[in-house]
Amino acid sequence: MQWPQGLAAQPESPATDADIAAFVKSVFAPLSDDEIKYLNAEHKAAVGDGCFDPPFDPSVWQLPQRPLPDSYLAFLRFANGGFFAGQNRDLDPLFNTDEVRDYMLGYSVPHWMPVSCPIGFDGGGTFYLLDMRHDTTANDYPVLFAHAGNLGYDEAVTLAESFAELIQTQLGQS
Repeated sequence: MQWPQGLAAQPESPATDADIAAFVKSVFAPLSDDEIKYLNAEHKAAVGDGCFDPPFDPSVWQLPQRPLPDSYLAFLRFANGGFFAGQNRDLDPLFNTDEVRDYMLGYSVPHWMPVSCPIGFDGGGTFYLLDMRHDTTANDYPVLFAHAGNLGYDEAVTLAESFAELIQTQLGQS
């Protein structure tokens, strides 16, 4: 991946091969009983017994089951998290390999946007997410932009057709 002009970076240390292997193995693993109990308790504490459509039930959430894009994993080998500022918007922060699952579950992304994977924020509460709903021939997925307070595919905007395109065009150039 060629570094685009105009993209400023404050990268964290690179992910090691062991970091990447552990990340790939764990990020989309089925939710544990403890995670489900925790998510239900957090939900009840936040909204009480209010109803949601669809009903809030982490035991049925659909997590992505497709491989993560090679371009994204290669980028993590350059920077396992960090801050990146382009001409169009910021990636602040890019989540590191230990944070992706926490953000995914903590913001109930599988409830609102099944089969998407959050990879970062813009510094203003809007997620960058890999839309992994559909098979691709190039092992890459569209990158969506959706506000954490209004997650949903209908509200999301497609920023790029791939992670590599996001880095090359949407962040770095006009």
